[in-house]
Amino acid sequence: MLDKKIENKLKLLKKQLLSLKSVVVAFSGGIDSTLLLKAAHDVLAENSLAVIIASAFFPQPELDSAIKTARQIGCRYKVIKLDVLKNSKISKNPKNRCYICKKLIMQALLKIAKTNKLKHVIEGSNFDDLSEHRPGKQALLELGISSPLAESKLTKPEIRQLLRYFGFKQWDHGSSSCLATRFSYGTILNNIDLEAVDCAEAMIKSYGFKQVRVRMHKRIARIEVSKNEIKELFKILDKKLIQKIKKLGFNAICIDVEGYCSGSMDSL
Repeated sequence: MLDKKIENKLKLLKKQLLSLKSVVVAFSGGIDSTLLLKAAHDVLAENSLAVIIASAFFPQPELDSAIKTARQIGCRYKVIKLDVLKNSKISKNPKNRCYICKKLIMQALLKIAKTNKLKHVIEGSNFDDLSEHRPGKQALLELGISSPLAESKLTKPEIRQLLRYFGFKQWDHGSSSCLATRFSYGTILNNIDLEAVDCAEAMIKSYGFKQVRVRMHKRIARIEVSKNEIKELFKILDKKLIQKIKKLGFNAICIDVEGYCSGSMDSL
């Protein structure tokens, strides 16, 4: 049974979505956008369209999972390929990379909305995100992109509770983020290095770790997992797994004993 406070926020979310009449949902398959898409499909049905942006920044396992979730919800969806690295302002990885990339993606979604005669583009930022450092927020404001979860004051823990209530198995999955966040600003981004961190993370996640980041410092892999899983990481990181990760292009591997930290590359 849902907490009354959460139930009221869900009603508010659905009311807001209904008022928009038709939407394109920026869908990543993450916890936030899954709830947003579920709610949009519930109230708008065929007047909602999920768009999944496939790019070098989107981990392959998460792309596969996003498609699977969209099918589970039963909504209309499209997968659009976007070559973000073709834009030199993004591939050079400046401090405002997230803003530039977010704007490029949202402009693509606005075009899709226009082509499909849908009135709005919405995305899954939640209420907690409003207090965090998220450079892409400015792009959302400039383009008039709505964030209904944040507007309904739904927090991450509340969103998890709702997904669990609706029967989504990924309700307790770790948060996801763009692969570009694995590199310090100023590092030139390329497909080979992005694929390397993607594959390395997939290898480690296959052992059951929920939250994994492989940060690349030149040819060094710095692995972050949740603090309570660090001891387990030491156990599974044997010679065989180390060699597999090194074959991806790393010369050395280290474990961050401080544990996973969102946006840890921002402090460098």
